[in-house]
Amino acid sequence: KGVKIGFAPQYTTTFPNNSKETYLAWQAKGHEIIAHSSYTLKDGDHDDDVAMGYIKSAYTTLTGYGFKIYGLIGSAGKIADKYIPTVQKYFRYCASENNHSGSYTGTGAEPCLYFATNAPFHLWRYSMQTSTLQQMKDAVDRAIETTGLLLFYGHAQSASVDNFTVENVTALLDYIASKSPDISVMTPSEAVNEFYTIRYDDVVTS
Repeated sequence: KGVKIGFAPQYTTTFPNNSKETYLAWQAKGHEIIAHSSYTLKDGDHDDDVAMGYIKSAYTTLTGYGFKIYGLIGSAGKIADKYIPTVQKYFRYCASENNHSGSYTGTGAEPCLYFATNAPFHLWRYSMQTSTLQQMKDAVDRAIETTGLLLFYGHAQSASVDNFTVENVTALLDYIASKSPDISVMTPSEAVNEFYTIRYDDVVTS
């Protein structure tokens, strides 16, 4: 459907020797390459110097290979708050909170939606693997109602529950298109730039 997306291969000391050219080709087609931590970065998991050095290395190594890196995905979608200042030195955004999937609770706590008051370094991800297609559509509806930004994700490897299929992705894109032509489907960095940048027109009309 011509949609540009983000690919988040796990960064290790050997990546992307095996698949560098594949990811560079995707980048050349307009897709985004995102650094994905292969180590947990929750509080207490590592010595602080090791964790912060790893964050820096994830950026410098991948950019050294020719990738344009703007974002970092924490392992299991979590990065401890104390590491965020280090992340901010190298990245424009990161998914640092626990993942979200399934139905809403109705309590008003909807972590998969990013509002203007949320910083781009405390983003949540909404799972396409463990949510049904209807739940994904409900998430889109809620994002529209609240003028939110919504980040879907899925993994390439198989899982015990896996709704991240070509059929569901296609159906979800069709559903989004049917709601309004004004809804944009973008790469994560494009969405963050759009959502968190104050535009000139906004300033002069406010």
